[in-house]
Formats: sequence, structure tokens, C-alpha cells
Amino acid sequence: MAANTSPLKTVILSPEMVGPIKNGGIGTYTTYFARLLRQNGYDVTIVFAGEMETPKQQWRSIYDEMGVPVIHAYAPFDDHQSFGNWWYIQRARLAAQLIPADTDVVYLQDWHANGFHLVRSRRYQPKPYPVCVNVLHSSTHWLADGMQQLPDEALTFLSLDYTERYVARHSDYVVASSEYILDWVRRQGWRLPSVERVRALGYPFFPNQLQTSTVTTHAPHFKRLVFFGRLETRKGLELFIDTLAYLKHDLKSTTLDTLEEVIFMGKEGEHSYLTAEGAARYLQETVGIPVTILNQLDTFSAQLYLAEHASDTLVVMPSLSEVFGFTVVECSLIPDLNSLFSNAGGIPEVLKEGGEHQLFSPHVRPFARKLEEWLTHGPRPDSERGHYDWQGANQTWLDFHAEVCEYAQHVKATPPRVIDMQPAKKLMDVCIPYYNHGRYLPQLLEALEHQTTQNFNVYVINDASTDEESVRVFETMKERYQSRGWHFATNAVNEGLSQTRNLAVAMGDAEYVLFVDADNVPAPNMVQRFFECIRYSGDDCLTSYMHAFEGHKPPYKIGEQVDTVSYPHKAAYTYLPVGDSLELSMFENGFGDANFIVRRDVFNALGGFILEEEHYRYIIGEDYEFLAKLVFEGYRMDVIPEFLFFYRHLATSLQRVTSRYQNTMRVQKVYRKQLDKVQLGQLSPLVYGLHLRAMELPYATNYTNPQWIATRIPWYILRDAFKHKLMKHVRRLTRRGTPSSAKPPGADPNA
Repeated sequence: MAANTSPLKTVILSPEMVGPIKNGGIGTYTTYFARLLRQNGYDVTIVFAGEMETPKQQWRSIYDEMGVPVIHAYAPFDDHQSFGNWWYIQRARLAAQLIPADTDVVYLQDWHANGFHLVRSRRYQPKPYPVCVNVLHSSTHWLADGMQQLPDEALTFLSLDYTERYVARHSDYVVASSEYILDWVRRQGWRLPSVERVRALGYPFFPNQLQTSTVTTHAPHFKRLVFFGRLETRKGLELFIDTLAYLKHDLKSTTLDTLEEVIFMGKEGEHSYLTAEGAARYLQETVGIPVTILNQLDTFSAQLYLAEHASDTLVVMPSLSEVFGFTVVECSLIPDLNSLFSNAGGIPEVLKEGGEHQLFSPHVRPFARKLEEWLTHGPRPDSERGHYDWQGANQTWLDFHAEVCEYAQHVKATPPRVIDMQPAKKLMDVCIPYYNHGRYLPQLLEALEHQTTQNFNVYVINDASTDEESVRVFETMKERYQSRGWHFATNAVNEGLSQTRNLAVAMGDAEYVLFVDADNVPAPNMVQRFFECIRYSGDDCLTSYMHAFEGHKPPYKIGEQVDTVSYPHKAAYTYLPVGDSLELSMFENGFGDANFIVRRDVFNALGGFILEEEHYRYIIGEDYEFLAKLVFEGYRMDVIPEFLFFYRHLATSLQRVTSRYQNTMRVQKVYRKQLDKVQLGQLSPLVYGLHLRAMELPYATNYTNPQWIATRIPWYILRDAFKHKLMKHVRRLTRRGTPSSAKPPGADPNA
């Protein structure tokens, strides 16, 4: 094949790669794909967003020889007080910053959604660039399902699941190794690009030297049985042990008698019910065969071991679920190595024709029958086993990448979208409810006066303020801004936040409505960015990130620009809403603050902020409630990943002086109405209450000190959990090596 001459630059953004991570399917894919592209003349860089298990001096030469720069986009978790700024959100933001500015194509992996910030930011730019390809491997939901584990922490699981789905939904292409995983995500309700932009391509692969020559002759029988794969439930560890015990004790089979040892070869799973040592001890006691644990080998060392012992070794991979399986690929290409695989997931797609008789259903009895058959027969020649067509897969990936580059060239040449910020008619109404905030209203209006665009109307409604100074300030502001055409009105009686916002909307007629609270301060570009972003995206409603601050003074000198990216170091806290996840927002507001923009026709269609009950005037949650209804009704809502306003944290704010229970139930009522349709309405308060108990929040119960965990979980489980946590921490420290390896190297391309 002729060398590629495309000037386009490709980045592979990944939480794993061979070298820093000892083994893992995503890492193996990342390294092989980078090698494939580079060998064919493409300019490719890896942005590694994981934590190093191996110091860089031990693996850096691999990528230097390939000609592939590596940028480490990892930093320790910033635990500055915030809401929604989970560790994977932080990694995604850092990764987006470190992707070279001249990048044309980015391959993103599904697990941990490292591409979340990049994909979301693209939606609000003049041109959706660079082109993004999301590669499906093993999402958080899929892994939990494979491990047969129920989620036990709602916020983490639901937010990760949402962000991983989001990246797939908003990428230009979605590719996967197998049709199986594409079918799986579709069944889970993932929204993917159009059909012609979704492909199953297998995996790129390169056999190493040991796999290209015949090195042994067949032994008369198997002496060694190798469990190959991560030592965890999903890979079939418990199934393997149960099957051997079934053969030995239930079937009284003698086929295990020829075995001299059993090998556990794989990295210990972080979520396994059994430790490797515990599994080995149990198997030795149950079956009576010596067990050796090899859990420190990297990918190449494991292949070398199998190649050297191929003549008398039977490898088994009884996975309960598998997207494709690099270990299956590796074993199929090692000469003279006999291997058995479950037929789970995409494994049959690896072997295709020729490997059917190596497969079994991942259950004890069919696995036992297949194992007994092969142990009785003895080693078989290569002609009787299936082999992965790695050359065909590599060419498929090259053809696909050429197509992506052609599309990127087209997008790159397309003129950027232009937003008219000076239309004949003002297209946005800024609506401000005002009540006894005389100290802060002048700051807000001055900040609006200095916005980067002035193409908006302002409507300020005084909700019958009782503070004389606040009334005086309101009248002063009315007189000051009358010449600008800004509108001021006063309610005869106090109507509350919801109705006051509704009245402000009713006074205008612009296409878009932007709500701003009287005690908040917008960033200098807030109005312009809200307007641009809703035009770029075509969404019906947008919220944004925010900084919270304390004190009576404005958070920055109004009239001057402010670096909202570096501002968090001064903030009381930050809020990064995740988006339109109804599941997550059942437990915590992931939609955003009341400072949002919405299409007027959508606002009116939803009836605005509805006061269904009289006491709603005296509680909050109207924004949370409105956004939940908006998403339930199928309107498009998203979050601008920029800090566009400053929220003033006041001890006297309604959030801190109203009933937390009533505020919560106002929102839960929206969910309950949906569940009532299928007679499950009571699940709403019940599930939310159980969540609060699990979080050990004091207001979750009437008891003064619930001590939920202590009363519900036996002491010995707490003891073992503490021991497991401690040992996990020790292992992480051991893997890090020198302290310098844990430091974030920033944008150093040689990290």
C-alpha cells in the first residue's frame, strides 16, 4: 500500500495504553491502532488520560521508535468544593485542553468518557471540529452488567453512564469491534449517529515474532490448564472454579488427573468477589491440583509464556460477557496453542468459521462437557482451530480512517457558522425577579450594561419588596436605565419567584428568554454566549457552569474582562451540571441553575413556572422542576461547559431558609406523575429516601443520628471492606514507583 500523504493530524485519546498500563483491551487497541496509522504514514499522537502503573522510562522507547508522541493528560483529583465536578469530568476537561490545537481527527474511547468535554464544547463553536470518532469497548454499564453487580452509588454510576452515552450521541462516527456491542448499546437506548456512520470493524492487531513461527510439536496430553484473562467475575473466574469442582466431584471425571498444574494468568480484577489468592487456595483444596498465579505479566510477557508452553497447555476463557477479546485474538494466533472460549458477546465474531467447536455456553455443565472432551482428546493441530484475520481487520481500519480523513477535510473546508448579533429585532429578553436585593441589583445591571453584546431587552419585576432601601434602589435603577429601553414593573402584592418570572416573560416577545437572578453577576460574555450557543446547537434550553462567591462586592471589576477558567481558585464552590439526565436528576439536580436560556415557544408550551400548590410561593425548586418537565416532554436541553455567571452565596437565600423536604418533593412530584402512569408513583419518594440514607445525610430520616451503615451492615463486612480498601491503596502506591510518576506532567509531549 502506498504511503499516506494526508496532512491531517490524528489524536487517540484513551484512558489506557500499553506501557503505562500493564494490560487491558482498550490499551492494546490504542497502541496497535497508533502503530497501524503511523506505519501507513499518518501523523498520530496519543493523549493518555489514565494513571501510570509503570514508570515512563520503562515504556517510552516503544513510542519513540514508533514515532508516536505521548501526552499525559492526568492530574490528581482536585477536591475543591464543587458540585458535578467528578474526577472523570476533570480528566475530560484536562484532556481537551492538552489535545494539540491543530488536531483534525480524534478517536475517543467510551469507558470513562474522556472525550466528554471536547464533544460538548464542539457543539457551541462556529465549526464542529475536530472530527470525533467514538470507539465502543466496555462502558460502565456494560462492565457492571458483566460483573453481575448492581450499582450501589447512584450519582457516580448515573453520571458516568450519562457522559459515556453523551460522547457516542454527539460524535461524528461510532465504531466498535463487534456487532454484539453495537446491538447491546442500542438495546440500552443509546442514541447513535446515522446508520452509515456506525460500523463494526474488529480490532487492529500485529502478531509479534513469537507468533509467526512454529516452535513446538504436539504433546500426547495436556499437562497445564491456564485461565487466561483478568481475574474477576466477568471473565468467568467463579465459573472456572465451579466447573472444575463439578468435573471432579459431581461427574467423578478422571480427565483432570493428567494435569500437573492450573495457572491463573491475568491482572487481578478490582471488582472481583474473590481475590486471586483466595480463588487459588479454594481450587487447590477442592480439586487437589497445584495452582500458580501469574498476575504481573504484561501483554507480551503473557504471550511469550503461552508460546513457550503451547505443546502441552490448554487455555480457557470462560467469559460471562466479552465485547471482542484481545486475549482471544492473541491465543488464536499463537502456533500450536489449544484454547477454548465461551460463546459470550463478540467472541464468535473473532474466530468466525473454523472455531465453532472451540466455543461453549458460559455455564457449568456445557463448559464441563467441552473441557472434558478436549482433555480426553488431547492437543489438536492448528488446522482444527479458528484464527483471527488480523490482516483483513487492519486493512478495514485503514480504509475507515481514510474515510474519516476525507470527511474531516470536508468539514475543515466548510465556512464557519455565523451568528448575527445585530438583527433588526432583539431576539432575547433578560428576565430578572427582584425582591429586597437593593444592595445587589445595581451590580447586576451594570454587568449587563457592559456585556459583549447589547442586543437584548431587560425586564425587571419588583415583587413587592418590603425593604425601603430596596424600593428606593429599584426606582433609581428604573430612572437610570429608562433611556436604554429597559423595562421595570412592580407587583401589587408579593407573588413569589415563579409567578414573578412568568410576569417578566409575559412583558416581552423575543424568541428567547434568559433568566437571571437579581443577586447574581453575569460574566462579561454571558448574554452573547447563551445566544450563540443556543443558535449553534439548535437546542431548546441551555444552562451553564457557574462559580459561587460570598460577600457584598462583585466577584470581579465590572467593565473589565475576567478569566472565568482560573477563577475557581477564588470561588466558594463551583457547579458543573452534567446535562439532561432524568435518572441522575432524580437524586441531584444535574440540569443546572435558574440562570438559563429557553425558547419562548417552549416556555409557553410548558406553561411556564407553574404554581400547582399555594405553598409553592414560599419554597424553591421551580427551575429544577421546570427543567425536569422540559426534558420529560422531549425538548432538547444541554449545558454550555463554560462558567458564564457568578452565583452569590447568601445565608439568607431561599435555598437556606426554606423547607428542604418541600423543595425536594416539588421536584419529585414531576417524577411521580410519570411513574403514576404505570402505577409506580410511590417509588419516587421511596427511591429518593433510600438514596439519602445510603449517603448518610442527616435530613434523610427523622432520627437525629441514623448511622445507617452501622445498623444495616454486619461488623465483619465492614472489617473486610476496610482491609480490602487498605490493601488496594498499598498496591496503588507500590505501582506508582517514584513519587515523580504521580505528578501531572502537563502538556509535555514527552511525558
